[in-house]
This record gives sequence, C-alpha cells and structure tokens, in this order.
Amino acid sequence: MAKKFSAELTRNGMVIVSGLALGIDTIAHQTCLEEGGKTIAVLGGGFHYIYPEENYQLAQAIVENGGLLMSEYSPSVQANTKNFPKRNQIISQISQAVLVIEAGIRSGAKITAGYAKEQNKKVFVIPNPLDSKNAKGIQQLLERGATMVFQPAQILSQIDTRYLVPLSTPVKIVHARHTKQTNIYSLLSQRPHTINEIVQKLQEKPQQILQKLSMMEIEGIAIKEGNIYKLKEKR
Repeated sequence: MAKKFSAELTRNGMVIVSGLALGIDTIAHQTCLEEGGKTIAVLGGGFHYIYPEENYQLAQAIVENGGLLMSEYSPSVQANTKNFPKRNQIISQISQAVLVIEAGIRSGAKITAGYAKEQNKKVFVIPNPLDSKNAKGIQQLLERGATMVFQPAQILSQIDTRYLVPLSTPVKIVHARHTKQTNIYSLLSQRPHTINEIVQKLQEKPQQILQKLSMMEIEGIAIKEGNIYKLKEKR
C-alpha cells in the first residue's frame, strides 16, 4: 500500500516527505525516486551520522537527484531517540498534509499526525485490518478528525496543486551490503537475539547496542519480547 500511494502521488507531482527510517519511510523515498520525483528526508541527527546506516545510499540518491536532506542538528550529532519527535514535527510543518499508512498506539506516525493536527494540516489514514496491531492507532486518529482514504486520488483532490513539481529521470537505488557482524538489523534478520548475544557478536558496548535497539523500537523496526529482540513482522 505504501508503494502504491507513493508512486501515484509522485506521478502527479507531489514531493514526498518522510524520515528515512526503515520500513514505510524507505519505501516512500525510494518509490518516489524510482518514479522520477523529488523527496525530502528529515533526519533525527546530523549529516555525518545517517541513520539507519542501511539507508546511506538512499540518502545520497535523494540529494543527487534534486531532493533534500534536512536536519536541525549540527553534522556531528548522532541520531537519538529523543530527537525523533522533533523530527516528526518538522515533517508535518513542511508538508501540506500527512498520510498515515500504519500507526500503533505508540508510534512515530501518531506523533507526526498529532503535530499536523496542531498545525491545522490535513491528516489522511489508510484503513488497517481490525486484527492488526496498527488498527487501534488508526482508529484513534479517525476519532480525532483524520480522513480515511482508499485511493491516492482522494488526497490529490484536497491539496494545493500550485506546489506540484514535474518528474525527472527515474532512479534505481542500489543499497550497500553491510556485514552481519557489524549490523544489528542483519543479525535480527537471521533470527531473534538477546542483548548479550548482540553485544558478543558486534563487540560493542551494551549501552551503544541498547541505544540503537531503542531507536529501532521507536521506528517500528524491532520489538522486544522478554529479553529477546526480533524484527517486527511486516503486514
């Protein structure tokens, strides 16, 4: 669904704004570039520390193809969990409208939608299956005035078309391969791990690992069950 909406909105000249996170953010940015559109990535840290590192090539492609990386932090500031709500506020501030594709009860998407409502921006949501963990978040947004949409055309009919931009040459993104020994995401993609297993395999300080895992949880990439961390299942 994220790819469908991103592709059609891009083809109609919309600039896609998101946070460069893994998952839906990545799909939105990459699909926009693949369609020849322009996209803006708002970062939770400085330009010297692109987070997550899996999206370093994507960040480069955004800039090289007329898009924008935006950050309120100095280049040497590392991404941190406390920075993400402010990043989400900036995403809504520079956007005409916010589209929420998935939203758990506690999620960055809900935070962005909350800021959008405060800024009198339109908030659109896509319906989720009732048994989905994200259904409750979507329901809460609907109760707070969000508009449910089923097709991208419903969004296009409610925005200011003066800000639409022409398409350019589509871009194919080639992501770098990261060694499994130095990447939490790659470790968890193999199987769930305890914090001790991750520390042992990556040879990093527990505090650093916990910080990265916390950011992955906030971004909806990983979840913790007991003392086990695993990647969140895609729906």
